Amino acid sequence: MSDFQVQPILLRNAVTRWEEQETLMTQAVSELGSASTDGLAPSIRAAAGSFLAAWRGYAGESKAIAEGFTQALNDSLEDITSTDRSQADTYGQLDGRLGPAT
Repeated sequence: MSDFQVQPILLRNAVTRWEEQETLMTQAVSELGSASTDGLAPSIRAAAGSFLAAWRGYAGESKAIAEGFTQALNDSLEDITSTDRSQADTYGQLDGRLGPAT
């Protein structure tokens, strides 16, 4: 039989990293969206515009993935914390029923 253990601090750290990734991808979408091809030779502007549009799309997809992971990890952390809190309350009540330590 294997033990299943979750350390909330590790989940919180993971949430922070996914939030950072989401922020980076949000910035990338914005920067790629405002990038200009005006300084390039006319013969390659269309290709450069397609390149920027594609990468803006990839960054947007990555942002959505990061949002999903952030939400899922936050939900899991909330569930685990709630379960731990409930168990602590139950054990606290059990201690009260046993009487004072001698």
